[in-house]
Amino acid sequence: MKSIFNEKVRAEFIHRITELNKDLKPNWGKMEVGQMIKHCILFNEMAIGRITSKRTFSGFIFGKLALRKLIKDEKPVPNNMPTIPFLIIKDHTEEIESGKRKWIAQINEFGQLDNYTIIHPFFGEMNKNQIGALTYKHTDHHLRQFNV
Repeated sequence: MKSIFNEKVRAEFIHRITELNKDLKPNWGKMEVGQMIKHCILFNEMAIGRITSKRTFSGFIFGKLALRKLIKDEKPVPNNMPTIPFLIIKDHTEEIESGKRKWIAQINEFGQLDNYTIIHPFFGEMNKNQIGALTYKHTDHHLRQFNV
C-alpha cells in the first residue's frame, strides 16, 4: 500500500500540487480548487495530530471496519464520500498559491515524523501505517478530483 511517509510518493504529490490553478474544475463534488486545498490542509493537520475532534457515534460502530476496507488495497477512494463536518469548507476565500505552499510544507513534514498515533473522529485510533495509507488515498483522491 502506498503511503505519505514514502519519499517518492511525497515528491509525486508535490509535483501534482504545483499543477493546481484557479481555473481547474472538479470532476465531481462541489468544491473549488481553493476549498479543496484548504480541506486537504485541515485533513493533514488532523493526520499530523495538531487538530483533534470528538469521535462520531457511527465511527464507534463502523469506524474500524470501514478503515480496514478503505486501506486494504490500492483502489482509489470512491467519489462523493461523506466527510467529517469540521473538514467541510464553505467559504471560497483560500488563496491558492499560499495554500499550495502550506500544503507542500505539510507533505514534506510527513517525512520528518516518527512513529505516532492519532484518534480519527470516525476511524478511531490509527497507527502510523494506517495514517500513511489514509493520507495517501485522501490526497490522491482530491488531486484526481481536479485532474492533476
